[in-house]
Amino acid sequence: MMHVARQLADDYDAPGWARCKLAAIQPLRRAAQGVVDELGHAVQLEVFDAVAESCHCGYRAAVAEFGEQSDRTWRPTASNRRALSGRRHDH
Repeated sequence: MMHVARQLADDYDAPGWARCKLAAIQPLRRAAQGVVDELGHAVQLEVFDAVAESCHCGYRAAVAEFGEQSDRTWRPTASNRRALSGRRHDH
């Protein structure tokens, strides 16, 4: 940033200074925007991957826990019976 500030300050009193400096800074701005865009894309991918992994972990844990249950030992609770009876009425 200091380098950019020094470059901008050079020839401040010269005619056409603003136009010249604007032309000089535009490629830097485009390059910086490109970096910001790439970082934003990378963050979106990381968030997507983290959410997907969390979903898969939860799914695997639920399947493993369900697999530990035996049909012979499962007894519906009152809330399970209500949920099951409600599902029959929905269809």
